[in-house]
Amino acid sequence: MESAGDLLALMLQLEDGFGIAPAEDGVSIVVNAKAPAAPKVAQMLKAWSEKRAELAAGEISEEEYREWKSRF
Repeated sequence: MESAGDLLALMLQLEDGFGIAPAEDGVSIVVNAKAPAAPKVAQMLKAWSEKRAELAAGEISEEEYREWKSRF
């Protein structure tokens, strides 16, 4: 990814199978619950959110967070 255009192209590719779409506010992203992979996407987003919360709370270090991200 080198530009916002690259990111948009990826998100457009993910729209059908994963249900990634812009929210009504125009700046957020939502997952369409009817998309085939929506349950898995929701599970992964929850895991990501939990790790970010652990980082914000000081429960894990930046290094541990980077290590967690590198597994994907």
